[in-house]
Amino acid sequence: MQKNSLLKWLMLLSCSAILLIPEVSAQKKNSLKNKKIVFVDSYDRSYEWSDRMLKGFERIIVSHGISYKIIHMNTKGNDSKEYCEKMALEAKKIIDEYKPDILIASDDPASKYLMMPYYSKSDIPIVFCAVNWDASIYGYPYKNSTGMIEIDFIEETVGFLKKYAKGERMAYICPNDETSRKVAKIYNENFFNGNLSIHIVNDFTEFKKVFLDTQQEADMIILYNKEGIRDWNNREAKDFLMTETKVPTGSNNPIMSEFVLISMPKAPEEFGIFAAEAAVNVLKGKKASDIPVLTNKKTILTVNMTLADKLGIVLPLSVLKTATKIH
Repeated sequence: MQKNSLLKWLMLLSCSAILLIPEVSAQKKNSLKNKKIVFVDSYDRSYEWSDRMLKGFERIIVSHGISYKIIHMNTKGNDSKEYCEKMALEAKKIIDEYKPDILIASDDPASKYLMMPYYSKSDIPIVFCAVNWDASIYGYPYKNSTGMIEIDFIEETVGFLKKYAKGERMAYICPNDETSRKVAKIYNENFFNGNLSIHIVNDFTEFKKVFLDTQQEADMIILYNKEGIRDWNNREAKDFLMTETKVPTGSNNPIMSEFVLISMPKAPEEFGIFAAEAAVNVLKGKKASDIPVLTNKKTILTVNMTLADKLGIVLPLSVLKTATKIH
């Protein structure tokens, strides 16, 4: 993907087995009580990101008395093409039997393996959310679709880290999954002029070795995500990183805040709420294609005071007054 195509897109905006959540109906009676939604989550609810997104979605949908099913494709631990295609077919069977009035697809695998091959030319309205950076690679926008693209506040994060780094060299460590690899490529091409040092790890042992080695060659490190790194142990990881971190670290993922110096996380609830509100508007008669495609806007600076003290970083009062502080 070229930078121009990404910018053009942004400018145009202004599962071994699928886990199926039973149909839920609110008691409240209204004009939408007979409407049905299927929400296809690329991952599963044990992943904090998905859980928080779905809570935002459910808060809106239940208040309108709309029936819904949630399908988890469970691709975070296994994103092989064969597995994702299998999960997509299982999801399609459930969708076709349930006959929803609207489909919602969250994160990249659901759009790539389910929406694009099976529903891109369908008459059923589609709302996508949390597709990373570029939704056009999945054929969006379809004739009757809308969505919210997920972007990271990477420039702001790097700008903050540079204030406390000894040089300009940036590294990126991530799990070996499709989304993390996609984001690494986008970061490198669009923000680092091809100079980003990318390290993809499979398990926790490899992560620790790569982290130690990377600090010898980088002045700053982005830790993208812990989900997808096999055998990750939160307590051990926190002890390791609080002890071994020698350079400023950052992330844009809310579940990484406790492990890095600073984070500017996205709010998963923002995507779930957008998807729910868009779906409600469509079910009330609005065309999905008339709802603008948006990007996420919400973040708050989070600082890890333990790491700041360890690195000898004195944060200005203006930051301490506004940031969420982790001790």
